[in-house]
Amino acid sequence: MAKINLLPWREAHRAEKKKEFITLICVVLVAAVVVSFGWDRVVNAQIANQESRNQFLKSEIAKLDKQVAEIKELKKRRQD
Repeated sequence: MAKINLLPWREAHRAEKKKEFITLICVVLVAAVVVSFGWDRVVNAQIANQESRNQFLKSEIAKLDKQVAEIKELKKRRQD
């Protein structure tokens, strides 16, 4: 029976698999960073958009409050 030593082949295979695993981990880590950065940008853009909409609504509400005050003043004058 021939004796074949497979340890060097197994060691090389194990080292190759370890290298592939580490490469895959790095790729996944980079992808996660890119996705989280993109998500942060999208969320911040949505927040800025909502804040500008809120500011617009506040200015319109202030205009309407001014008109309501004028209407109340006119009603008061008319009753007097």
